[in-house]
Amino acid sequence: MKKKDSNTPTYTVKLSNNLIWSFSSETEELKPWLKKIGIIFELVDVEYDNAENRETPDIGWHCHEMDTFNAHYEIEKRKILYSIKPFSRHNDEILAIKNAFYPIYREIIDHGGQLFHAALIEYDGKGVFLAGKSGVGKSTSCRRLPEHWNVLCDDELLMIPTDQGIYRAHPLPTWSEYSMNGSEKTWNLQHSVPVYGIFFIEQSDVDSVLPLGEGQSVAQMSESAYQAYRNYWAIVKNENKKLLQRKMFHNSITMAKKIPVFKLRVSLHGRFWEEIERALGW
Repeated sequence: MKKKDSNTPTYTVKLSNNLIWSFSSETEELKPWLKKIGIIFELVDVEYDNAENRETPDIGWHCHEMDTFNAHYEIEKRKILYSIKPFSRHNDEILAIKNAFYPIYREIIDHGGQLFHAALIEYDGKGVFLAGKSGVGKSTSCRRLPEHWNVLCDDELLMIPTDQGIYRAHPLPTWSEYSMNGSEKTWNLQHSVPVYGIFFIEQSDVDSVLPLGEGQSVAQMSESAYQAYRNYWAIVKNENKKLLQRKMFHNSITMAKKIPVFKLRVSLHGRFWEEIERALGW
């Protein structure tokens, strides 16, 4: 391998709970791939001094085998070394970027956060997420919102607890737009909004909002988290799956105690956003 030089970019991600991750490489060959990470997530190349010798790790490391690379973890020092396979297709390159964030998602779950299959929308700096199974109308609902609502993402988001006792959500890409349509859209991963309400979409003839009880809220949130994580289950070793599921379920319980959760009935031509605003006192 070639040593990392000054022309190879390093991108740093800082999330709302002050977790910081840096992506860098010792090989010039990965420069275009790293730049694509920086572009998609709107990250800035920073100075990074990495004098450590990188060899395939063995003792004290754990390995996750993925479709596009192997991720080697050094648990105590929170270091990860990716052994990336050559890209034969554009889709492989995009999948590698998506999978590269898997360790971040795992650590966020360990810190009480969650990855959700949901859209994140913003009203005057306040966040709401719209959840539901694929095909229920999340993206369509986002396209129908008026100008005073801002759509941050329409497929996946990260929910993170902060030291202030609130939850903030970060937008994530709609990965299918890159693999299927060659999208050039970008997503500001480091931008976050405080979450004031969670709404589970249900198609209906009339727009309305119904508060959900804690049990229903936890069940719906857990299902949304499992949906978002579905592409990663094959990576998780069998002995760790139950532990991970328990953590995700526990995180959903904690969130349901702090964030109001609703069922949102959405009609084809109604003004469902007004029901959201009414439910949250806006």
